[in-house]
Amino acid sequence: MAIGIQISSEQVASAASSMNGTLETMQSQIAALNTSVSGLFMPGGGLYLLMTSPAMTTLWESFQTALQNGANQVTTFTTQFDNIVQNMLQFDSDTASKITSSASS
Repeated sequence: MAIGIQISSEQVASAASSMNGTLETMQSQIAALNTSVSGLFMPGGGLYLLMTSPAMTTLWESFQTALQNGANQVTTFTTQFDNIVQNMLQFDSDTASKITSSASS
């Protein structure tokens, strides 16, 4: 069975940095979108209906929360990437130490 493992801390860090930059953009766009849309459902906002607007507001707030939660998953991925790299580097170091100590025994 062939197993291929290649790890580049630099490539992982670059991807994480890009993802974090995208997260900042996403968060500001989500906030701007929220300001724009939530105002629609207020009297004089452009899409106000006495009975429908409260329901639309509730639906929009749920959707807004889902958008924000989805965007926040970027941080979860970047943390996982970093943990994988650190764990594999530690594994490599531990394995090399064990081999070296058993060879000198």
